[in-house]
Formats: sequence, C-alpha cells, structure tokens
Amino acid sequence: MMEWICRLFYDTTDPDTPYSRLVSLDVIANIILHAFIYSTFLYVVCHLFGYIHVLRKPQEWIPLFVGLIVFMWIGYVGRLCRVKCLAKTLGSNEDAMRQLRNAYFVWYFIG
Repeated sequence: MMEWICRLFYDTTDPDTPYSRLVSLDVIANIILHAFIYSTFLYVVCHLFGYIHVLRKPQEWIPLFVGLIVFMWIGYVGRLCRVKCLAKTLGSNEDAMRQLRNAYFVWYFIG
C-alpha cells in the first residue's frame, strides 16, 4: 500500500505529468482513502476529548468528508501546477522535482 502511495506521489510531482492524470482512478482512490483516514482520526479525537456532541450524526460527517475530498483534489492540482512552474523557472525538471519532493518530505510528512 505504501508503495502505491509513494509511486503516486512521485508521479504527481513530475512536471511531465499531464493534468488529466489527476482524474484517474488511483488518484481519486488515494484522495478518498486519505479523507476517510482524516475523518476517522477527527472522530477519535472528538471522542477522546469529550466533544461527542460535535459531528455526532452521519449527516454531519458527509459535508466534512466531501469537503476534504474537494480540498485534497485542489491540493493535487496546485502541487502539480507548482512543480510545473518551478521546472519552467529553473529550466530543469530534475531540479524542480528534487526541490518540491524534499520540501514535501521535510515539511509535510516528517513535520
């Protein structure tokens, strides 16, 4: 599973990747998986800290879940746009991929 997620990350941070790749089944499945994990984490945190009255009905979770999906898909588009612009500015796809991937691994995954 982690190989799939890592491969998807590398593919969607490559300046040569077309934007149409972001509507493929594996990208959408990854977004839905992450939205589910984040929603579950929020549910557990709410219960641990006594905020059980917050988002207690399934109807209240649907807008949160859909919002996460939309927000994450926009993030994929923004990240691909960012690496394409960076590659154009630097004049090198390899440098752009290296800089963006290092930034994401350091600040988002490890942080």
